Amino acid sequence: MNGIKFKIIRYADHRYQDDPAKIVGFNVIRENDESLSVYHEIILTSSASGSQFVGKTNEECVDTAFSLLSASMAASANKLLKSQDVVGSYYIPN
Repeated sequence: MNGIKFKIIRYADHRYQDDPAKIVGFNVIRENDESLSVYHEIILTSSASGSQFVGKTNEECVDTAFSLLSASMAASANKLLKSQDVVGSYYIPN
C-alpha cells in the first residue's frame, strides 16, 4: 500500500487461558507523517486442535499475525491516508 508502512512493535511470549501464546503487534504508519499511526495487536494461540505459532519461525508467526489482521489494518491505512489531522504539523503565527 503506497504511503503506508507496517512496523512490528511487539513480539512476545504470553499465556492465554493457561496455554502458551504469542502476542504480535503492528503499527500502521503514514509514511509522510509518522506521528499518525494506529496500533493493532493479536494473540496467536495454541490448543489441542492446532497451533498458530508452535513449530513456526518468527517470520512465519509474523506472517500469520499479519494475515489475520490484514482487513483491520487495511481499514486503518485507508483512514490514515485520508486524514487531514493537524496533529504533528507546524503552526506559524501571522
